[in-house]
Amino acid sequence: MPGELQGKPEANLNTGVKDNRAHKFWRAPLDFAVHSVIGTCIFAIVGAPAILIQFVVLQLESHTFRPLNLSLLMASSDAAPKLVIDGPIIFGLKAAEYALFSTDLLLFGVFLYRAARRAINQL
Repeated sequence: MPGELQGKPEANLNTGVKDNRAHKFWRAPLDFAVHSVIGTCIFAIVGAPAILIQFVVLQLESHTFRPLNLSLLMASSDAAPKLVIDGPIIFGLKAAEYALFSTDLLLFGVFLYRAARRAINQL
């Protein structure tokens, strides 16, 4: 029968208990703020390798990429060996840097949009 579930009548959903969600108007903005802060931290964590790649590319482009320990042990910076890096390697690293950062930025925007939409729906 439609009114019964395994031989028991359906429970009355109107129990007289007040819904606490209606009184917590501050909950949706707080959730959005927390999601925004956490999303920004994740954006920074994922974006940090793009900054490191840029640093490496700048060092490689200047053709003076030296290991830190070697440059500290050498008395003269001119005596340290220099690496010559081909153009396609630099181009590949720049492409990886831009791809990583643009993907991170796009996903960050999607994350904030969905968090804002969820907060508006909860208001």
